[in-house]
Amino acid sequence: SAKEAGAFAEALRSAKKILNAPTLVQSLGDLKIGFTAAAVRNGKLIGAAPQGTMINGSWTGVERYFHIEGAGYSRVSETDLATTGGMFYMNKAAVNTTIAGKPAISAVLTDDSGRRIEEVVWGDGGKLYKVTFAPDMRNARHGLEKINAGISACSLASELR
Repeated sequence: SAKEAGAFAEALRSAKKILNAPTLVQSLGDLKIGFTAAAVRNGKLIGAAPQGTMINGSWTGVERYFHIEGAGYSRVSETDLATTGGMFYMNKAAVNTTIAGKPAISAVLTDDSGRRIEEVVWGDGGKLYKVTFAPDMRNARHGLEKINAGISACSLASELR
């Protein structure tokens, strides 16, 4: 009924915030994560969000979003598989690169107009990493090209510490 719907809407408006619900923040320090996040050398942090589950009051993963002046935008995702008991399996045939000596899978996705997303995923020391890079593009003689060809998902991943 309309009365029940109104009561439900009011209950939602007046409810206490759920402290363990994922939310976007502007500083990694605003999140309680159960591991030390990798240091990112390129880009200005524009936001961070927890991911995974909460164990003992701490998140098991984090995603951070960066703007890299003159190059594009990146996302660095880390998940603590050791804490969650999670596993990550890679198909040997899909492994096509290495990051810090670890096998990795790299892919470039391109739309019909030439815009692209680059992504690389790998595991190291009980953590699963994924770096996604959306490069700034410009018109070139044969379609779109990256403004800064020296930056890629793999190069950004190789710089994580």
